[in-house]
Amino acid sequence: LVLGNRREIHHTNSTLTWGVGGSPPLEAFVYVSPSDAHSVGVDDGDGVEVASPHGAVTGVVRVDENLAPGVVNVPHGYHHLNVGRLTATDVDVDPLTGMPTLVGVPLSLRAIRGA
Repeated sequence: LVLGNRREIHHTNSTLTWGVGGSPPLEAFVYVSPSDAHSVGVDDGDGVEVASPHGAVTGVVRVDENLAPGVVNVPHGYHHLNVGRLTATDVDVDPLTGMPTLVGVPLSLRAIRGA
């Protein structure tokens, strides 16, 4: 599995992370293809841990029929489900911009039972 890029509609990085005008904050999900969800034994709403060589996050699965098998999307701009915890600032950094690599990072996915 590898990390893919995803941004949510009406949510750009930290915009609306804490809610606006009394609205609850938007919820982030871990998006996986149906075949990857099946291979890990998870469905919509199940808890998972996503781990890379650099760190791990936990979140709730959303099965996305439009997502290619082998790609896991963790959206940008959320505190709890922070995609930055899956990347590094000292390896695979773009030398011109200083941006860490946010796609193609190798991942593992495991179900969290009872989450």
